[in-house]
Amino acid sequence: MIEPQPDIGAYYDQFWGGADPIGLAINDYRAFQADLFTYVDGLLGPLDGLRVLEVGPGPGFDTARLARRGAAVWAIDVSQVSLELVRGRCAQLGLAGRVHPIRMNAEQLAFPDEAFDLTYTQNALVHTDWPRVVSECFRVLRPGGRALFVEPLRDHPAVALYRATLSHCRGSRPRYLSWWDFGRIGHSFRRGCVRSFYFLSPLSLALRPTRLEPLLRTALQALDQALLRLPFLRPFAWYIVAVFEK
Repeated sequence: MIEPQPDIGAYYDQFWGGADPIGLAINDYRAFQADLFTYVDGLLGPLDGLRVLEVGPGPGFDTARLARRGAAVWAIDVSQVSLELVRGRCAQLGLAGRVHPIRMNAEQLAFPDEAFDLTYTQNALVHTDWPRVVSECFRVLRPGGRALFVEPLRDHPAVALYRATLSHCRGSRPRYLSWWDFGRIGHSFRRGCVRSFYFLSPLSLALRPTRLEPLLRTALQALDQALLRLPFLRPFAWYIVAVFEK
């Protein structure tokens, strides 16, 4: 029997509200993923004056990054607590005028066709009927606009074991995508590119928060760059960055 999906808005109201401080700490991967976001920033390029739709902003770190680069950002989420965090963070940074937090389901966007220059999702598709979200992102993009996805993949063996046994987020019952799912997504767009991140380096997370973790992480991420040049390993990475042009 398939269990029903939880109310994701209520789940993340509790999560972002600090009901599970250990889970919040464990799932903070910003230091680990610094190289990934350097790559993402390069893909984004100049954002001055662009209209950006961000799906699933979480606590607003990426919302602030996008707004700081000059974009006007519509940040949508089904978690009201998430939107309050986004609003507060951007106000503290003097970015409130560029950010519009809205409670909305990404599977049915209340925006007109061709309203945005860029759509951006991070760790969001796993909690949705993702083909519907991708279709909606495509619809609201102007011709020549881009859809950028930063998402965890399904098939990394060690990460899959952790998700099934120890993850503090397993109660949200995420439905992870595969490498080949992003191939399907790309068929809707004119062109695009994908890149995998993190094959051996997730093993270094077992050493957090010791001083050894950054050293091991740096070494393994350098090795990952070489290993993930091999096409047969890419589907078994932890993360994917995919950008597609309409």
